[in-house]
Formats: sequence, C-alpha cells, structure tokens
Amino acid sequence: DALASALDEAVLARGLVPVPGWPTERSLVRSKGGVRNEARRISREECGRLLASIDHSSTFVAVIEGSRYRDWEGFADDIAEIFDFPMRDQRIINAFLDWIRDLDWLNKEAYALFILDFPRFMEDNPQKKKQTVGLFTSWILPFWEREVEQVVVGGRAKPFDLYLVD
Repeated sequence: DALASALDEAVLARGLVPVPGWPTERSLVRSKGGVRNEARRISREECGRLLASIDHSSTFVAVIEGSRYRDWEGFADDIAEIFDFPMRDQRIINAFLDWIRDLDWLNKEAYALFILDFPRFMEDNPQKKKQTVGLFTSWILPFWEREVEQVVVGGRAKPFDLYLVD
C-alpha cells in the first residue's frame, strides 16, 4: 500500500534501519543544543504527572485517544487538525512529513504528542501501527533533534516527544 511503500522507500533512501519492536528509550546523537527527542511507552499515571509538569505556555501539547484510530487516514486527518496544518494534504506521506517538520505557525519551543490507550491504537493493523510510530522515530523526532539545524536556515533543535500511553 501507499504508506508502506513510501515509508520503505524513504527509509532506504536515507540509509535508516526501521526500529524493530516498540521503542521505550532512544539513544541518539544530541544536537548542539543538547536536545534529545524520544518515543516512550508510559503508564497513565506517568502521563498525568508529565501533563501536569509541562510548561504549556512554551510547549504545544496534543493528546489523542488511540482507540479512535483504525487507519493512517484518520490519524493523519486528526493530527493535521490538532497541529493546525496550513494545508490539508496530510494523507500524502511526504506532505504529512513536511508539515509536521515545520510547525513554525504554532510559535512554540517544544512539542509533545500523547497517544492514550496505545495498545488499541490501530489494533486491527499492527503493520500500520508500527509504520506510523516508525515515521516519528525515524523521521520526525530526529529532524527536530538535530537535522533542523542542518537543513533550515536559522533552524534550531527543539524537543518533540512522543508518549505511547498504556
């Protein structure tokens, strides 16, 4: 299908290896600014503590209910709405990646996405679930961690964390 082939092609083109299994902690080369972005599995209790401790004035926080999503299209549509993408072409994987790796219009210093009830997120299609998380771990989080400094004029690394809530 389109998502799988686009992701596979993009991963191979960049020489990346998809992360096997689900990420719990990431170990990446830090940017000059010391940013370390990660995807983590967390409990509901830890989610509550994190949400209470985040500085919402400087961090854009999105919380979605994972059990609502059966496919990529529904997830991409909601992310586009929540993150207020300027255009609604997010179902095209390259467009989705372009918008989620821009986000200037949000005027925030950090981003956090919480997927609640992650075990039920795309539970009918484990391959799509893995590919969707792979977009974040292979493309989005590393971009905000260090690549933005190399490819965007005046670009700065920013925290962007993905929390997969049990």
